[in-house]
Amino acid sequence: MRPITIRPARATDAEPLAALSAHLGYAADATDLPARLATLRGQGDEVLVAEDAEGRVVGYSALHLMRVFHLPRPLGYITAFVTDPALRRSGVGRRLLEASTDWARAQGCLRLVLTSAEHRSDAHAFYEACGFPRTGRRFGRDL
Repeated sequence: MRPITIRPARATDAEPLAALSAHLGYAADATDLPARLATLRGQGDEVLVAEDAEGRVVGYSALHLMRVFHLPRPLGYITAFVTDPALRRSGVGRRLLEASTDWARAQGCLRLVLTSAEHRSDAHAFYEACGFPRTGRRFGRDL
């Protein structure tokens, strides 16, 4: 396993965060990301990054607290999770998921959930191998 540090994202991580978001199909303007990060933190949410030994951001997990009516404690919700494609299958994603789980526990979450696009079969296999079985289906529409 590569030496990886997991830490909260910083405003100065905007460029690599935008580049990683592109791998998910999300166009992100790096100039917008520091403000988004501040807004999320103001709500109690977090973005964790995986940083390699050279200080490069090579992955991130966007974590949110979701308070729901039908459960007594919040859910932790990963809404975006990505690692550098060149480093997949090297342990980076597993470390990032473990840190995400630790974050959710520290927030008092009852469960940690995530979403993944239907076409990402490799990601689905990874999540299941990390102890995240498929539990349902998500539906949505653009507004």
